[in-house]
Amino acid sequence: AGGVTREEQRVRQPPPLGFGGGQFFIARDWWKLSQGTQTSLLVFGAGASAGVASKTAVAPFERIKLLMQVDTSRRSVVEVARHVLEKEGMRAFWKGNGANCIRIIPNKGVMFFSHDTIAAYLARDGQEPTVGRRLLAGSLAGASLVLTTHPFDVAGARIRAGVCASGVGMIGVWRDIVRTEGVRALWAGFTPSLLGIVPYTATTFFVYEEVTRRVRRRSSDGHVGTGTKLLAGAMGGAIGQTLSFPMDTVRRRMQVLTQGVPLAHRPTTLAVAKGLYAAAGVAGFYRGVSINFVRALPSQGIQFLVYTSLKQLIDG
Repeated sequence: AGGVTREEQRVRQPPPLGFGGGQFFIARDWWKLSQGTQTSLLVFGAGASAGVASKTAVAPFERIKLLMQVDTSRRSVVEVARHVLEKEGMRAFWKGNGANCIRIIPNKGVMFFSHDTIAAYLARDGQEPTVGRRLLAGSLAGASLVLTTHPFDVAGARIRAGVCASGVGMIGVWRDIVRTEGVRALWAGFTPSLLGIVPYTATTFFVYEEVTRRVRRRSSDGHVGTGTKLLAGAMGGAIGQTLSFPMDTVRRRMQVLTQGVPLAHRPTTLAVAKGLYAAAGVAGFYRGVSINFVRALPSQGIQFLVYTSLKQLIDG
């Protein structure tokens, strides 16, 4: 008497979340996790959500950019877009977006979580972060995401480039790569990816933080508006993409154009870069850069806006 019955416990207990009635998802025991673990998972989820929102919004530009990077016919943006529309239809502009979102969930989750964690560690002395520390946090965040998610990037690039059988998903692409090219092929283009992502993430985070910091200081209430966040993210993305685009082109060519080539005969990063320069000069490294700016500006703006908005909800 006076105790809590099993039925009352069931009613009071929060409903299980996740698929399978919560049996296969950690959210069933969410309230048992420490506050630090909950915050870490929420930050990861905020970064993943920001990545999915931004990638889906600009998927058509992403596909056109990739096709131009691996194309040797030197077609214009309009010609590539018209070819996709006529041959494959409107939905083809989102071809590979599902695989890209699967890639971007761990990609952006790791990137934002790593950046926030590293930045907090570097600022543990309580002092204002220096320029060097802020650039280091962005650089290490970029390196972290490449180390943990590169196979997703390889599979997504091949699907969007249309070099895989129609309807093949991420797992199918991985299976084909391992069977025909070996496990090491999942890391094709790793070196240029790492060389390109480090300056990209360092610059993007630094510019976004610097712009919003200056606006916050000048604001009477310290508020940074939605428009400012979008603009700051777009500016950071534009500068970061400009610095990293040549290596991004080399990376895509190594991921897509080496399909089926035995590992022993695959060209190195330097060989691919030399071959591209010999065939198209410096301009070859910037094939698709115009459409990339159209893609990157809204993409980065949306990404930072969604992430910071969700992060504010997490922080309360």
